[in-house]
Amino acid sequence: MYKKKLNFLLIVVLIGALALTGCSAAETVTAPPAESTAVPSSSGETPTEVAAPTQPQEMTTIQFMQWWGTEGDVGKSLDGLVADFEDENPNIKVELVSLPFGDTKTQIVANHVAGTIADVIGVNPPWTREFYDLGILEPLDNYMANDAGFNKADYFPASMTPIDGKTYLAPYNTLTFLLYYNIDMFESAGLEVPQNWNDILTAASALTDVDNNKYGFTLSLSEAGAANGSILSLYPLLYAANGRTLVDGKYNAETPEMIAAMKLLSDLSAAGSIVPGENVKNDAMMVEEFSLGNVGMMIQSDAHVASLAVSNPDLNYGVIPIPSPDGNGKPELRHHGWDLAMTAKGKNKEAAWKFISFLLQRDNMERAGIEMHKTPSMFGIAVADGASEPEKMVREYMSTYNMVEELMSMPKAGACWEQLTKAGVYVLKGEKTPEQALADTQTEWNSILEQ
Repeated sequence: MYKKKLNFLLIVVLIGALALTGCSAAETVTAPPAESTAVPSSSGETPTEVAAPTQPQEMTTIQFMQWWGTEGDVGKSLDGLVADFEDENPNIKVELVSLPFGDTKTQIVANHVAGTIADVIGVNPPWTREFYDLGILEPLDNYMANDAGFNKADYFPASMTPIDGKTYLAPYNTLTFLLYYNIDMFESAGLEVPQNWNDILTAASALTDVDNNKYGFTLSLSEAGAANGSILSLYPLLYAANGRTLVDGKYNAETPEMIAAMKLLSDLSAAGSIVPGENVKNDAMMVEEFSLGNVGMMIQSDAHVASLAVSNPDLNYGVIPIPSPDGNGKPELRHHGWDLAMTAKGKNKEAAWKFISFLLQRDNMERAGIEMHKTPSMFGIAVADGASEPEKMVREYMSTYNMVEELMSMPKAGACWEQLTKAGVYVLKGEKTPEQALADTQTEWNSILEQ
């Protein structure tokens, strides 16, 4: 019996020595699965089974790179959503990498090249095709199909427009471009809400009184960066006319609808109805002009419904879909949005999709819409209590009008819309006709796109 006890003690000592030799304080050692350990009895009886301690779950950290966290209430809401996600998923930590909007795209590309890219990224839809061509994006179709809580039909479809048959964006917040009009100015002039493009011209002229610093229309054809003017002013008119740039497999700047859109801007300029400075102002400057109450109309995204509520809560204005050129048929809306994507080089894809899926749950979308003052990209979400009339109308338009998103699938979209903006500048300066300017644009597009 003494010999058995001595042998057992020697075994225990040897095991302890091996454990100390094999591990150092600088290492993280993954423990083997928990097993039952047989402990010999001093009496020689059958060993007692003792369960080894349960090992803690391994922690996974995912990065979410975006510009959203830099934008006031949006950032606060995002912090809260991340905290709730981590509470529900204690083995996943979300690290927010929030950059200014103007830096986000460049940093995503740089990190992709360096192999250090985030698992989840916020995407401005016009970046999508460039990211696709660079191999940045992970196709989402299988994740969506295998997620019992996700149903594509619940969401506005524009951001899920496929590229080469696959889906790369998950829709989150949606923006659309509408015609804002000053109700007080219209009523004072005895004008009705525009029903066609001729009504826009007539109203803009009637509302313009240069001596009293009143104008019928403000617009941007600035060539500056992300606020490039053709996105703000020409594409919304193109889609209101049910036009497209992709026609029969080729990108075409000389369609009848694009010529008509350019001619409308040319006619507004020739009549003196546009607030001066259209080739240098960005969208924020347009909104500021409109908020002062002396501009009759502007084309802008619905994002500025919230900003107008702050800058001039007493402004009496309405929003409508831009009418079709002749008032017949149903116009379409230019779509824009804040969307989500997974990266092809991301190292934690399952956790990344779990986070995206959490953000896309109906209750979380509804909550974020209220907290962020944005429109969730989901059908059937009501506006918050106390919403303004423009907010209610925006939600109705998004649910009942087709929204078009061509820029997300257009190769080298940025270079192409810059050429379209330059064409608009020539037209408004009277240096080229719409037909001449768009013919030159087509030549540039053919070169850029090698078509």
